[in-house]
Amino acid sequence: MKLKSIVAMALLLVSSHNNTLLAESSLGSPAASGNAVSTDYDSLIKGAFPTFQAAELESKLNTIIARSATSLVGIDNIVIKDLEGGLKFFNLESSGERLNPNTFIGTNHDLFVNRSRGVVQMFDKRAVSKLLTDSELSLLMPKLKTQHLGMLKKVGVRDDEVLFLETAPMKVQTAKGGPSGFEKVLPAVVDEVATYVMRKSGDLLVEDSFVRLASNNERELRMLDLRWPALKTHTALKQMRVKSKDVLIREIATKTRLSAAGQKIGIRMAVVLRPVLAEGKVVYIPAMKVGVMPQDGETGEIFFVDLHSENLAYSEITPQGRDTDVSRLVGPIGR
Repeated sequence: MKLKSIVAMALLLVSSHNNTLLAESSLGSPAASGNAVSTDYDSLIKGAFPTFQAAELESKLNTIIARSATSLVGIDNIVIKDLEGGLKFFNLESSGERLNPNTFIGTNHDLFVNRSRGVVQMFDKRAVSKLLTDSELSLLMPKLKTQHLGMLKKVGVRDDEVLFLETAPMKVQTAKGGPSGFEKVLPAVVDEVATYVMRKSGDLLVEDSFVRLASNNERELRMLDLRWPALKTHTALKQMRVKSKDVLIREIATKTRLSAAGQKIGIRMAVVLRPVLAEGKVVYIPAMKVGVMPQDGETGEIFFVDLHSENLAYSEITPQGRDTDVSRLVGPIGR
């Protein structure tokens, strides 16, 4: 069984006392509401509602909207422009098959570059999991962190767009069969070191925009997964007017009741920029991200409530529904 959710690692660490991020700001649920669990959904929502002032939030969002009109913040900084550029950047083998203008399947590496979506993915297929001892890990960790930070700068990720960055060992847990047919779960061991980066615009988390890197030696990067699209807001969003707190709470309550179905739950929230499709292009709109977490440990759900008061035409990039990764319910939307 793999215990290698890089997202889980990053999001869990975001909410630590050493990180002053969304969970500790007026854009996220107050820390005091983090442990509240109840079937009184209205009280939970009011307690978890971020403390931002509407005028201040509108000012932040209008700054992002104005910047969006004249800039392709994010993608214009990434140095890899196309598949050929990616092959040169990573110094990959030329032998392989180009399945389409975006995809290269090589003997040792796979590479995918989609400039319009801001995606660059490189995977080293030669890498064999090497279990790292504690002594090896203590020597490698600072070297691999330096390697990963250098790669981020080299590829074009700017410091002012980084909300959160953490480098940590990734663990693998295995099981082996016993004489009676029962499996014995072996102690978790480290097989690589990963860095996870979350993106921001101003003070806001940019949903589904991140970088993941992984290595198990200081010579080669095993994996880079970059999702850093152009940060363009919805073209119809000219001036931000945030819905009233009462309206937002009512909309959140309606969706919460559908999700919770009478269960005892916890709730966390944060203001984010989330990607949607408008006129065939990925654009961003401001939204409240809400995590509903059942007390019984069952899979939770994440949903979004739009913050803007005007109606905008768009479609979802992926259907909203049951969230399959409960680790996403911590971190930026609370503990």
